[in-house]
Amino acid sequence: MLDEENGFYYKGEEKIDLTPLELKLLSFFIERKEKIIPYQNIVLYIYGQYNEKTMRSARQVIHKINKKMKGELILFSKNAIGYRLVYLGK
Repeated sequence: MLDEENGFYYKGEEKIDLTPLELKLLSFFIERKEKIIPYQNIVLYIYGQYNEKTMRSARQVIHKINKKMKGELILFSKNAIGYRLVYLGK
């Protein structure tokens, strides 16, 4: 469960701290359920511009979210098109 107001994701009883950028991106994916979101759209949503620096930074944010959410959900890369949210937990 995402607590956008306080910047946490609750994995059962465990509270996972999220940075404002991680929170923004995770919320973006949750709102779109399990739809594939083109990578360019993800980068533009986070940073408002699409270039080499913002592309690398967005990948780092995705990696950090995946690491924090291990076993609960994953932002899954889909055929170099983009990413989609996949729930792994209950």
